[in-house]
Amino acid sequence: MIDILLATYNGEKYIDTQISSIVNQSYSAWKLYIHDDGSSDSTVEKIKLWTSRDSRIAFIDDGITFHNPGMHFMHLLKFSKSELVCFADQDDLWLEYKLQRMFESFDRQTKNPYLLVSNCYLWNTENKTIIPKVNFNQAYSLEEFLFLNGGLQGCAMMFNSELRNIALSRNVENLYMHDYLISLIAFTFGKVKYLSENLFLYRQYENNVSVHIEINKNHYRKRILRNRKIPVVFAPAYKNIMSFYQIFKNEIDEPKKKVFKRYLELKDKNLIVRFFKVFFSKFSLGKNGHNKLVLKMILRKFWSKS
Repeated sequence: MIDILLATYNGEKYIDTQISSIVNQSYSAWKLYIHDDGSSDSTVEKIKLWTSRDSRIAFIDDGITFHNPGMHFMHLLKFSKSELVCFADQDDLWLEYKLQRMFESFDRQTKNPYLLVSNCYLWNTENKTIIPKVNFNQAYSLEEFLFLNGGLQGCAMMFNSELRNIALSRNVENLYMHDYLISLIAFTFGKVKYLSENLFLYRQYENNVSVHIEINKNHYRKRILRNRKIPVVFAPAYKNIMSFYQIFKNEIDEPKKKVFKRYLELKDKNLIVRFFKVFFSKFSLGKNGHNKLVLKMILRKFWSKS
């Protein structure tokens, strides 16, 4: 059984399409939990209509609102009971074999935290285009992950109950995003695996290219130059990492403790010391992204409080 967690807010334009794509999955052993964050449009009415059609869909109507997607999804996670969990964004569209392929690729024998991340098609509904090949951020170690301010993409994730239980075991202050916390747990205590297949349409809007996605090398170069005002370290991500480390440090093994400490101390170093500490380290912007990180440090300021 797979639990699917769908957080909604004023999604009347998209919600029917997304829920329909879930209902029509070739893998049918799932439970869809939906929680709304105080929508003022017809989202809730549409959800209730779906619950009357399919007993696998549960609407959690508890009146609690967050107006924060990270806290919203973490609230939803509390209702998950199954061995496998997926997040779903209200405005995407799943290909009919998404759950099937992720279920088949998932290591269900491991008792350690395990995270599987798929790929997607970039779907721009405003100019009616689909980009057939994009790359979500990919990292294979803690060093490759910590500087990815955008983290890994929640709607591409499937993870096991071992990972979920750790996420719910403590209240991590300064929560940045739900998927960022899930990623941190996987890289610290478990394993991350990537599935290269494009399994869903990821909706993008004009002038809004996600930090999670790299279309090609030229796109990355343009983005790093265009966004020079954005710092190397995004303060909310840094604060989330710091809180996570403080809460879990007694359970983190020594090699990874050193990685966290090296990352967290960089903010207080002067520019030259900081640059050389990163230059001669294994820190990277995802797989094979060490040079990208160095370039970023040359072109941008390191830290911003906002």
